[in-house]
Amino acid sequence: MRRIEAVTARARSITCCRPSTGLRDVAGLVRGSRDDVEEKVRQLLERSRRLEKEVAQLKDKLASGQGRDVAAEAATVGDLKVVATIIEGADAAALRNAVDQLKSRLGSAVIVLGSADADGR
Repeated sequence: MRRIEAVTARARSITCCRPSTGLRDVAGLVRGSRDDVEEKVRQLLERSRRLEKEVAQLKDKLASGQGRDVAAEAATVGDLKVVATIIEGADAAALRNAVDQLKSRLGSAVIVLGSADADGR
């Protein structure tokens, strides 16, 4: 058994032309009108992506800046240089970049870098 519903005449025009509360709410959140909400959301997404890239670049700079100090503190064990330290605020990508920079500066070395988040994990 199937059920079919239809809206006709005046009820259709009320349903069709009634402002969407969801769209109106989103327009209010992005400080725009219903007409320009799509463009506002597009701009916000672009800004968010740009800021995420900037944060990643700053984390890389932070990790590589600390990596320069760490290279000078490398201990020598036999023929190898050994570096083991914690770099604050670095994510996995920043740690990889710091290791790459340390490898290029130290040559043959054992490098162990770690990072902890605000919870100490």
